[in-house]
Amino acid sequence: MTTDEATFYVAIGIPQGLITDPEAAETAGAVRRGGELVSLTADDYGLWSSLGIPVSRATFDQAVVARGWQAGYGGVQRLKELNLVLDLDLEDSLDRQLGHLRPVPRGAGMGNLAAEPGTYQIKDEPLSQSPGVSVDPAAIMLWWEFDGAASVETAMDNVAKRLPEIPRTALERLAAVLLLHLMAQRLIYLDTAYEI
Repeated sequence: MTTDEATFYVAIGIPQGLITDPEAAETAGAVRRGGELVSLTADDYGLWSSLGIPVSRATFDQAVVARGWQAGYGGVQRLKELNLVLDLDLEDSLDRQLGHLRPVPRGAGMGNLAAEPGTYQIKDEPLSQSPGVSVDPAAIMLWWEFDGAASVETAMDNVAKRLPEIPRTALERLAAVLLLHLMAQRLIYLDTAYEI
C-alpha cells in the first residue's frame, strides 16, 4: 500500500458477518460500531468489508468506472451517514479526523531482533508466514498504546510525553500512516468510542 495519494476511504467498526433470515429469505450484514450493532444490506456490507483495507479515492473511482458499478458511490455515502466509513484526508488535521477513533488490534507485536534493534515487527500471529509490518521505535510505541480501549488521540498523547522531540503534526502523520498500513495487512480495526 502506498500513501502517496492524500485521501482514503477507511472502514469503521468490527465485522459481525452476514445474517440470514430463512423465513423471509433475506440476508443482511452486521457491523458493531462503538458497541452498537448496525444492520446493512448485503451489498452495502460487501462494500463496507472491501474498505477494511483502506483504498484511495482515486483507486475506488477507477474500480467503480471499470466495473460499471455506479451504486458504489451511493453505498459509500450511505456508509458515511452511518459513520461506518471515514474519508481520511492525509493533508487535513489528522488529530481531528482520527483522534476520536479507537484502534482495536488484531495482530501481535513480535519485538525486534538483535541484528536490527531499531526495527520491530507486528504480525497476525507468531508463526504466520505473513511478513507483517516492520516499524520504527516511535511507531511501535503507538502500537503499544493501541489496546482497543484508548483513542488514537490518547495514544498520541502518551507517546508525545515519551518522545517530546517529535512535533505533534509528525506524530499525527505517523499514526495515520501506521493505521493505514496495519489495516492494509488486516492487523487492526478502527472503531468509534463506546456510547455511555
